[in-house]
Amino acid sequence: MKILINSNLFPIISVGMYSSSLDPDNIFDADGIEQDFEDDYINYDSEYFNDNFMMPEYELAIQNLAKEFFDDTLLEVENVKIDVKAGTIYSPKYYNFATDNIDLTVKFNKTKVKNYAKKYTKEFSVFLKENYTSYDGFMSFTANNYAQWLKDFNDNEDQSIGAVLSFIFKDEIKDTQQFFIEYCYENLFSGEFVNTESIDEEVEVIENYVNDKYSDLDIDNISKIYDFEYLEHNKIKKIALIQMQKIENQTLNLFKN
Repeated sequence: MKILINSNLFPIISVGMYSSSLDPDNIFDADGIEQDFEDDYINYDSEYFNDNFMMPEYELAIQNLAKEFFDDTLLEVENVKIDVKAGTIYSPKYYNFATDNIDLTVKFNKTKVKNYAKKYTKEFSVFLKENYTSYDGFMSFTANNYAQWLKDFNDNEDQSIGAVLSFIFKDEIKDTQQFFIEYCYENLFSGEFVNTESIDEEVEVIENYVNDKYSDLDIDNISKIYDFEYLEHNKIKKIALIQMQKIENQTLNLFKN
């Protein structure tokens, strides 16, 4: 059987990007960005990074990583196997009562899943009652007892399938979520998600000026001639010096040849 559910019903993966492990503020360290800025690896500081962060591109990257993450992943408990494929991330309008979720296409043997639930009826009944009973501030749309769950499962209702998969794979969920977070940390790089167009234009102006005025260049004069919005005097000098070094290296290579 194959069904489309989501990570809210079956939290085998978490893609929450607000006040969570995948919040950009937690992944891209401001101190690290400032250090890279000081070391001239990048031309923007943490303030510019935050002001020009491209959240849609970041969300798409998380979505693509989720798809990659499940490409070669087959989860199995006892004789129950599931194949998971990640789909599209969607975000709530407000984060007060919800978080980001992702569509999941789950393939499994329905008979084996039902037999597992039957084998562990007592434990599953407790699980349903503890996790799907409504209370003040929480309205459950999933059956909280075995009899009603079985009826819903036979009718292929999404909530019932999410509930039983969450029960079967309850010991794997936390580890799989953590593995995915680690996978994201290994494959997300801050430079991919900041729009540097404005700073790049200012850098180009400096480099062109150095190219034109190289023979009688006064680096301190650049800040007086141009009114840059983002680059300050010290950074301007560093960019100019780097461009001068490039010109000198090119000249030296000409003589070597």
